[in-house]
Amino acid sequence: DGSERKIELCCGMEKVISSLAIRAALAHVSSLPRSDIFIVDEGFGSLDEHNLEQCRTLLRSLADRFRAIVIITHVEQLKDFVDSVIEIGRDEHSGRSFVRA
Repeated sequence: DGSERKIELCCGMEKVISSLAIRAALAHVSSLPRSDIFIVDEGFGSLDEHNLEQCRTLLRSLADRFRAIVIITHVEQLKDFVDSVIEIGRDEHSGRSFVRA
């Protein structure tokens, strides 16, 4: 409708979508060498259950534009949205880090 809204006044979901849309658009129009990997680092932590479901559509849309999407997150529900998960953690007994695919 032509109205404007300051990004600072947006809710968590609106900020996440705005950020991802701007990044995807800039990657598409930039004259710099183009990467076919899109990385999101902790971008979904502010979303509630309903909005997390909406992210499934967003991720599918991004998957049409990028060969790979890497999501770094502590949000367990996102594991259901992706093709593969790489878990990085620390063993409580030994104190050593581990990687599990």
